[in-house]
Amino acid sequence: YVFKKYSNFADGRNMNDDPNSQYIGVYTGSKSTAPTDPTKYSWTKIKFEGKLYKGYANSTNGLDFTIVEPDDNSYLLAKNRPRVNITNDDDISDIWQANMFLSLKPNTKYTLTARAKGNNNKLWAYFRNNKTSQEYSWGQLEFGNTLETKNVVFTTGSDVDDVLFKFILVPEDENWTGVQVDWYTIHEGDRPYTDYPTNEPAQYHKYRYFGYVFKNGTPTASDFDWFDIQQKSITGDKYTHLVYSDNADGSGFGREPKAYMGIARTTSPVTPTDKKAFKWVRLKGDDGKSAPNFNLLLNTEIKSSSSYTLNGASPTINQNDFNGRNSVEINNNGQTNYGWKGISFRSSKKEFKRGETILIRLPIYIYSDVNVDNGITLALKSHVGNKTLTGFNLDNGTARDTWVIKEIECTVQQDFTSPADNLFYIFSTKNGHFKIAEPYMAVDGDMPKDWMPSLEDLRAHSLSANVRIAGTYEGKKTNNIKFFVDVYYDGVKVTNGFNLTARVWGGGLNKTQEDATYNSDGELTNVYYSNGVKDGTTINIKLDVEYQFLKTTCFARLDNLPDTELVKEITNKYKTFDTTLEQFKSQIGELNDKQFKVAIRGDNLLNSAEKKTGNNLTYTTLEPMKPGNTYTLVADFRYFPANQELRIFNSERQRLVAGINIFTFTVSTETRTINLTPLGNTTEVKDLEVWEGNFNEGLEKNSFDVIAGGINKLVTLKSLNEFKEGRYYKIMFDTIAPNNSAISIDFSEYVLASSDGKAIPNTNFKPMTAKDNVLFARVSNKTNDNKDVVYLEFSGDFDKTKISNIRFYEINLGFRYTKRNEEVNIYSIINQAKNEVNLSVKETLSTNYLTKAQTEATIKVMKDKIENVVTTDNFSTTLTQNARALRIAWNEISEYIQFEDGEMKFYDGKTEENKLKARINSGKYEFWDSGKPVGNMGSAHLKKDPDKMGITFNLEHFLTGKGKYMAWAHKDEFSSDSYNWKWVYTSQPIEDCERDTLNAFCNIDLHWKGIRQAIASTENFVFIDGQTATVPIVHQVTYNGNGSYSWRHGSLTFKNGILTSATHL
Repeated sequence: YVFKKYSNFADGRNMNDDPNSQYIGVYTGSKSTAPTDPTKYSWTKIKFEGKLYKGYANSTNGLDFTIVEPDDNSYLLAKNRPRVNITNDDDISDIWQANMFLSLKPNTKYTLTARAKGNNNKLWAYFRNNKTSQEYSWGQLEFGNTLETKNVVFTTGSDVDDVLFKFILVPEDENWTGVQVDWYTIHEGDRPYTDYPTNEPAQYHKYRYFGYVFKNGTPTASDFDWFDIQQKSITGDKYTHLVYSDNADGSGFGREPKAYMGIARTTSPVTPTDKKAFKWVRLKGDDGKSAPNFNLLLNTEIKSSSSYTLNGASPTINQNDFNGRNSVEINNNGQTNYGWKGISFRSSKKEFKRGETILIRLPIYIYSDVNVDNGITLALKSHVGNKTLTGFNLDNGTARDTWVIKEIECTVQQDFTSPADNLFYIFSTKNGHFKIAEPYMAVDGDMPKDWMPSLEDLRAHSLSANVRIAGTYEGKKTNNIKFFVDVYYDGVKVTNGFNLTARVWGGGLNKTQEDATYNSDGELTNVYYSNGVKDGTTINIKLDVEYQFLKTTCFARLDNLPDTELVKEITNKYKTFDTTLEQFKSQIGELNDKQFKVAIRGDNLLNSAEKKTGNNLTYTTLEPMKPGNTYTLVADFRYFPANQELRIFNSERQRLVAGINIFTFTVSTETRTINLTPLGNTTEVKDLEVWEGNFNEGLEKNSFDVIAGGINKLVTLKSLNEFKEGRYYKIMFDTIAPNNSAISIDFSEYVLASSDGKAIPNTNFKPMTAKDNVLFARVSNKTNDNKDVVYLEFSGDFDKTKISNIRFYEINLGFRYTKRNEEVNIYSIINQAKNEVNLSVKETLSTNYLTKAQTEATIKVMKDKIENVVTTDNFSTTLTQNARALRIAWNEISEYIQFEDGEMKFYDGKTEENKLKARINSGKYEFWDSGKPVGNMGSAHLKKDPDKMGITFNLEHFLTGKGKYMAWAHKDEFSSDSYNWKWVYTSQPIEDCERDTLNAFCNIDLHWKGIRQAIASTENFVFIDGQTATVPIVHQVTYNGNGSYSWRHGSLTFKNGILTSATHL
């Protein structure tokens, strides 16, 4: 019998006979009447859930929620309610939520209305040309230390097609704490606002979150699935752009909502013009039907092997194999035994309810070269508990050697929950050769015609990493060198799951380690340096980090700290002699003054090799920068606007030059954040380093050798220094042809730029003057005789004879030099009196770093004892000897050892019994506390048989001693401050241990040895698989002689598997 019912719910509740309902239920079975229980029906969706709505909000709970779309014809040009409220000057990146890139009409009147406040400094709102960074004189507002709404009417100029509207504190490097930007509007004509127009369409609007939902009737914020479209992070893919098209490939896209939505994440605020820059998602079904839901499966673009989990297979990835996306290929052949081998994909949904409809779309290619002898299967299952939701055969009836798209729709029959997110399994049970691409799974909705991403795949994520070097490298000797990496995903530290490629060079090593391994502390475990003498070159490490399909690069360096260099030495010698009737004293000495040149290692606060592009770039140091310290920032800048200047905190404002730029600065408050702005939207920054200290210290020695060559625009300069990759130089020179500009870049870059590479514009070169031109260079090339070489490139042809007075000053970022004054006073004294003789030799070292260091040895001879003292700085050892005892004390602490009465005794303070801690004699080691014995261990013999010797552990009686237990224990956690008992004898009740018992706190393995002469009861001895039961038995059967039998019965009683009682005859 077949019956059908209808319902508006996926589980069939409130079922009815209305065919206009959303679900149809079908019953097939032996009942002749329609069941009334909806669980007897299989439910299928036949109606769609209404209209597509797109929503915007400033929080996931719907703050400033609206479903109003942008309108290109609106007179309200722009609106934004960023709700910026800066409470921590270390993180002001949120101010970028208030900035907005616009295109205005030329020579047109607008009204700017804004609600904001500054602090003790003015907050300035203004417009500037995004191409030239020029500030416009019109459309400016200032805000003081009060939240207020202001407006200004202005008329634009002619060049306003690419404009940045932004807020800035004046001066910019002051503390931003307390700054607020609530909302603002920009309206064509004279139109101020008194409140934020939430539901009024604008040409441009800016929100933090975007969502969509299909619904009949007007939706509320809680109906939407929200995802972040405007991240606070200034790094990586910052901007998310949404456009729409009627075509699946995105052709003819615009801003009017249509059937397909394109999503692009870029580092530029400018919307891409190439349709290929977007991921296209179908939002509107045919004839107004609902669109397919987003993919529940994660990482289905199969960008790397981390997209899936291996399950016995050895797959390969085929690039751009299906619709421009990767496929994963599995070739199981030569298998003689049954056993499934394949891969699995992760799902964002792990719980499925009865009645839900699962849609699966899977392109598969089955090769004919391997016979599929036991099936290729798709299973939705959980390995944990080995539970299967459902499974499908993929090879039956499937054409070979061509792509076939499998479309599967099924209804969940029973509730299913998977403890793990790996639940989409594809495998062959024996032999089979196949590949798959674009796997898709969703609950309800339409079957997609194209690949659909997951919401998680569309979210903008950030990845950053730092690498640090621990250990010492001084005087060309390395000691305990280790490398540590810290990886952050969306600002949260991760300790596993990322892949590393490490390149290490310098210090006599040049190694690239693919798949570098690491432990939970981030220490690299297969990249290291041995201890010992090296060649003195800088140790460098560069790490390529990959995690969740994002990549970043970080690097670190450790310079060899040079040996101390003696600059000046002066020596004076002296002697004194003094004698009286009571005393004789003689002293001979030498006073030595020295001045040394000392290298001091600086703190490396940041290394970022990653190339970043944008007008405002933010970096975070490893440790806070503090007021009172000077810092040096080094970075490579390229492709910035003409005459672009940059100031870092309170540094001098410097005009940027292509290549290496160096800034020195201090900070007014403790911070870890560095903002480089303004830079221009096309500016590239890479190889950024931040060091504590001033790079100008120690620029003393000119190491220039000769001009090694020159042709066309290039001049080659040679240094006297041995080649050291990564060394920085400050280069100075004069010229008789100052009507030119210069930069210093790597020679390989010069060759690439001059052929088909990205040429550096002449506006990025530094104009020259006749005297003291300054450029900075980073060494990456060497001459044939292994010397540093630097290349100067000029904007026009240049004759090498036109430069002179060339100076090379090495810049040491890893360390800097300072001077240390040192005074050494050495003397010996003989001091004799009638009761004692004193012999003393003393050396005193005084420096401008160490207050005082002393070494002294004295011998004092008296009539009843001899004292010998050796002292270095604050450490000393005293040996006191008399006729009874020998005492040793050290470091002026109260503990000491005394040898007396044939024993070695340990005291804490005075020589009293209650200060005795332990003593050792010829046979025992005794432990004491507060004058009472605790116990002892040592050799012993049987009282009745002295020939039988052994080793014993003894505990004193609790009435005469302090011992109450003795134990074996173990520290179960390495960070614990206590030990855990394993075996304990207690003489008195302690914790849950009874008096005079031996207690176990761990499992006991007797290795199949017996237990003898033991007593146990069923209450205290339990077999975990023993039964407790009464078993009836027959004692005796008697034949009665008349064809009948009689018997006497009884029982056996078992408790915990042990017989405890039985009846008898």
